[in-house]
Amino acid sequence: MTSRFDLPSSRLPAATPADATFAQRVELDRARIFFSLARGNMRSMLLGAVVLVVLMRHAGTADAVLVAWFSLFCTSVAGAMWFEHSVQRQGLTLQNCHRLLRARIPVGIWMASFYGVAALLTPMHTAPLLDALLLLVLSTVVTTATLAYAVVPAQYLWISAACFAPLLGRFAYRSLTQPDPTYAVLALMAVIWLAVVLNKSRSASRTAHDALVLSRRLQDEVEEHTRTREALRQMALLDPLTGLANRRHFDET
Repeated sequence: MTSRFDLPSSRLPAATPADATFAQRVELDRARIFFSLARGNMRSMLLGAVVLVVLMRHAGTADAVLVAWFSLFCTSVAGAMWFEHSVQRQGLTLQNCHRLLRARIPVGIWMASFYGVAALLTPMHTAPLLDALLLLVLSTVVTTATLAYAVVPAQYLWISAACFAPLLGRFAYRSLTQPDPTYAVLALMAVIWLAVVLNKSRSASRTAHDALVLSRRLQDEVEEHTRTREALRQMALLDPLTGLANRRHFDET
């Protein structure tokens, strides 16, 4: 199956350049997988932002604050989608994959931070049910990030921090200022859930990295086998002294 971020044949030869190190080729494969899996995530985040707007408005957040938050979020989504389109247009190469990957990580963190800020913009007098729904929405974001960005652990770790640090701060504040033990339970649930998900994600990241390395080694061996077979074929069809076609060559033709 062809990825949108695979390069046209005019930009990338069928075989990876021989002078590239093995680590560089693995990095290129990692970048291709990352950008392929990131496709469509901005639309999903936009849908999540709409859900957050409904929750915050129901909780009593001022309309002006909601408009400012959502407008800035939509502007950021447009910028992120433009960046991904730019990557698709220019293609991923050995020369630019590391730079583009490092540039994309802060974009994801910036987008996730809007979800964390939503926890701070929601008034503190809301019912526990709304806080539980906030936890559900942010948990969905983190889960999606860990699944989509397993090949780049730094991405989902920072996204988790951007989403959950403000939310845990909110739960801690409400548990200290209100006698209701619900918020202490919510905070404990959030910490336990996050620890479980990140632990599983670490295992998935190791597996994904090992699979990338194994796949690249297999591809290198196949390419080497193809080159060796072609060299043997040429040796069988050409005279070693003159370089001219021998009898076997004429028999085959």
